Amino acid sequence: MFVLLEHDIRNEAARGRRPGAGEVHWDLLIEVPGQERLATWRLAKNPIEAPAEIAAERIADHRRVYLEYEGELSGGRGAVRRLDRGASVLEEYSEHEVTADLEGEHLRGRYEIVRHAGGTMLLRRAAGGGPPPVSD
Repeated sequence: MFVLLEHDIRNEAARGRRPGAGEVHWDLLIEVPGQERLATWRLAKNPIEAPAEIAAERIADHRRVYLEYEGELSGGRGAVRRLDRGASVLEEYSEHEVTADLEGEHLRGRYEIVRHAGGTMLLRRAAGGGPPPVSD
């Protein structure tokens, strides 16, 4: 399984000075066989709306509850909203490269997360990875 979450981080101090201030990013969580937690990447853009290469940052693995959870997060960490979920099959999983076939409502096909020189990671559709994402 995989899930794509929109994560709205509310900065309470900034909101006190500027209503509506905050940060939004997208979290891609993918099940890894044999691991209890979900491998997680913070994405700079929503891959449903921006299917080109997207900056990705490997962050701490998340609990499996996030496959289903939507709503407020404890500790003032904002809120998450599920944008897509579905089956996933990992073809490659290493520190430098991840290749997964995703079968969600919007994200369908083969996706790669690759590490480039300098440590930058990018999420991109793999060549020959099937049809483009489905938009509403």
